[in-house]
Amino acid sequence: MKNNKILTISLILILQFVFNLSYALEIKKIPKNFKPKDSLIEREVEYKNIGRKGFNKIIISRYQKDNNCYVIIQFYSKTKKWWKLKNTYSFEQDLSQNLNPEIADFNNDGFLDITYNTFRAARGANDVRRLCIYDKIKNELICMKEDNPNLQYNKELKCITSCAVHGGYTFYFLKIVGNQLNPFIRVDGYTQDNGKQLTLINKNGKERVIPKKEHYKWTKYLDVAEF
Repeated sequence: MKNNKILTISLILILQFVFNLSYALEIKKIPKNFKPKDSLIEREVEYKNIGRKGFNKIIISRYQKDNNCYVIIQFYSKTKKWWKLKNTYSFEQDLSQNLNPEIADFNNDGFLDITYNTFRAARGANDVRRLCIYDKIKNELICMKEDNPNLQYNKELKCITSCAVHGGYTFYFLKIVGNQLNPFIRVDGYTQDNGKQLTLINKNGKERVIPKKEHYKWTKYLDVAEF
């Protein structure tokens, strides 16, 4: 009985040590711009669906410093004993916007990625978000350099779309290249005459406007480009 009691106490102490070590590993690697005096105003944790379900975790923390705001994104991979920190990102954030993270597959690889809200414009019509893609080969998270409005993944066209609303709208078809979303087609929609202008964009950013008489060749894109 005495030996069992000693064994139980030893196991509790070992588990406590492992937990404390795991927690220390999670908090020690933070960006240089983080200051303890900055106020944590929001935190979102996702570990059930992101990346490899149950084996990856993301923590998005929103901090306020004076009248400014920024987010810190920490991405983890589960080992046998604890969560290992794989990536850390830091971005500026609109102080008035909550994170409102959304989980979806944005590159059709079967693993779920994440977006979070960075800004709202056009009286809420433009839900501007930053996309973070799970890299299944490196088991890491790749956050895009820029945020985009109204992001969606189109399975039929196998690309990401983004739509910016203004007097009319501008619809982009995007491809993931490293940590950027590069447009290859832009459609400008005009509300006055319900017209559309279709522009092709090559990898160097050079643009070519397609004449309306040739629009029939691009129907599958023009039909999607609506808001």
